[in-house]
Amino acid sequence: MGTNETVKDRLIQYIEYKHITKSEFCRNIGVSTSYVTSIRASIQPEKMTKIIEIYPDLNIGWLLTGFGKMINSTENDEKIFVVCSSDPDRCCFAVMYK
Repeated sequence: MGTNETVKDRLIQYIEYKHITKSEFCRNIGVSTSYVTSIRASIQPEKMTKIIEIYPDLNIGWLLTGFGKMINSTENDEKIFVVCSSDPDRCCFAVMYK
């Protein structure tokens, strides 16, 4: 993990790993094609939920914190639980390990 990496930097790294364009990634998760370049600090909960749904190989713990591996293990040693309330500002993500 680089000391200056942001969520945006890690997301771009994942997009490059997948060999897709930022625009294609954005279309796949249902946002404007400029969404990735407009990320400032973090990713809104509803967008994160869509990313988890469309890209299950992406380790969300890594995306948010930079710790761990970018790609989830094929052995399913990591489970991601998303808990959201009706208030999008109160959504939380938990990464649980076996």
